[in-house]
Amino acid sequence: MGRESRLKNAIAAGKHIYTEQPIANSLEEARLVLKAAEAAGIRHGVITDKIFMPGFRKLKRLLDNNALGRIVSAKIEFGWWIFDGKDKPGQRPSWNYRKKYGGGLVLDMFPHWGYILNHLFGGVESIYCQTSTKIPERVDEDGNIFAVDVEDTANALLTLAGGVPAQLLTTWATRVRRDDVMTIHVDGTNGSAIASSHKCWTQSLENTSMPRLETEKGQHLNLFDAWTEEPDFEPFKHSFRYGWELYLRYVMEGGPFPFGLDQGVKAIEFIDAAYRSVEERRVIDIGD
Repeated sequence: MGRESRLKNAIAAGKHIYTEQPIANSLEEARLVLKAAEAAGIRHGVITDKIFMPGFRKLKRLLDNNALGRIVSAKIEFGWWIFDGKDKPGQRPSWNYRKKYGGGLVLDMFPHWGYILNHLFGGVESIYCQTSTKIPERVDEDGNIFAVDVEDTANALLTLAGGVPAQLLTTWATRVRRDDVMTIHVDGTNGSAIASSHKCWTQSLENTSMPRLETEKGQHLNLFDAWTEEPDFEPFKHSFRYGWELYLRYVMEGGPFPFGLDQGVKAIEFIDAAYRSVEERRVIDIGD
């Protein structure tokens, strides 16, 4: 039974629902789940934990305060090496790599990228996506070798709200040499920021370094020196707790809730556009 079936069963029983994403494996099913929830009059929400992580909250604050000026580009990098299970145990369940069980990196991770991009930049206007399978064979939990029939890598070129270009690099087949397994890099006319899950660094226009490509010797600058870590501006609170508190307040008190199942449908629209782009090898307008 897929997540959409369990959600529809809960809705039919009159239960309020707060669910992980994706809410369904297809856009048609996602819309049916939303329609059922609206018809039943229940209170519903989707988990958006990533936007509440401390580093990304710091980045959001910078953007809201226009600290970086006009945004000229953005990039999300995410991923690490997932072992195939032959020499070392795989760090993720085998269903992630099987289409019949709802596997695939785009279906798994793009819902998160969708709500992050909506939250930080106002949404995504278009996408050009390429996917590939870097590790074609893996070992399941019972020690059986199986063929991977879904993507484990997805690279996308995006147009964000206002025409801002962005890159999205996501893979389970890379070895990490950056500040964290996920980073968001934003460049603006007045400065740049790089956020990880818990930290955020900025480089102002005044402090922008002046490196050059050295052909005879190594880089003459330490390029990390021009970056300043943003201080904490609030006590730490777990990212899932943020979401739960907002949702429970909505259930008990009513009022607006910004992360309903309609946002889950938007996430599936983003996924659908990514897969269409792969299949048709062209740019897809979101909502087209």
